[in-house]
Amino acid sequence: MTDKTIIRIGQGIVAVIVILGCIATGRAASVTVAWDYPYTNHSAVGFYVYYGQASRTYPNKQDAQGPDTRTISVDDLDPSKTYYFTLTAYNSHTNESDYCAELVWDNVPPTVTAPDKIVVDLQAGQVAVLPDYTSLITATDDFPPQGKLAVTQTPAAGSPLTAGMTLAFSATDEAGNTARIDRMIDVTIELTKPVRNASGVASDGKRLQVNKGAK
Repeated sequence: MTDKTIIRIGQGIVAVIVILGCIATGRAASVTVAWDYPYTNHSAVGFYVYYGQASRTYPNKQDAQGPDTRTISVDDLDPSKTYYFTLTAYNSHTNESDYCAELVWDNVPPTVTAPDKIVVDLQAGQVAVLPDYTSLITATDDFPPQGKLAVTQTPAAGSPLTAGMTLAFSATDEAGNTARIDRMIDVTIELTKPVRNASGVASDGKRLQVNKGAK
């Protein structure tokens, strides 16, 4: 993930920040934030990394002291939460730049819902192939845009369909987080065609007649 923006202290100071990587150990996680501040003739003496669990809301701050500092590790993060990061530069007169562009560490999978059971009605003799049921799935994510969610079904549409088979639906967001839900297929075969050439004999030896007047 790379995101660029311009921040200024004095003239022409540019910074670029990027989430370099993350490590989860047990219940806590660490994120390394790296940035580019390529100019040698500047007044910045350090950088602040702000972060929180809501966009543009940063209750936490860490100080990366030193004009040549370019990375900082943010520790003790909850790996089940989404975090938002930004960066500022500051000088010896306590002047601080505006925020850089916001970066997001999205570690939360989407939420997937589906009907409890999927019923397929087939006519007698109809070829049983699996339709595309992804339109039945509702998938949402804690981080927009929602339209970037990729929803798939396994087995894929067109596969042979059998009664009692299970479909697996998955939704994956741009960060690679995936959620899955399984649903059973209930196949019902409609016997709409009548039995042909029916006949019979009664105990008195008479054959049963076809009642052509019956509807």
